Amino acid sequence: MTQVDFLPFNNRHIRFSLLNGIEMQGLIVDPMNYNNNIPRTVYKFIRSHDLAAWRIAEGKRDVERMSRLQNDLDILDIESAEAIQPTQ
Repeated sequence: MTQVDFLPFNNRHIRFSLLNGIEMQGLIVDPMNYNNNIPRTVYKFIRSHDLAAWRIAEGKRDVERMSRLQNDLDILDIESAEAIQPTQ
């Protein structure tokens, strides 16, 4: 998926399939701190089951814990995606 194709899914809770057939769900965010050694298509991925803990760590500015709960993900490896609608 290109950066333009991914734009509607950035920083949203989504379900997606990778080119290798693996299905995942969670939040994918642009790291905004670009490193010349890492492609600009590499974003941070937080799995759905880690979102609450990640948000708590974010609120406490616990960067170390946030880093443990997130992984790098190249959005070029995403084949398809759909937003997960919040339940009420």
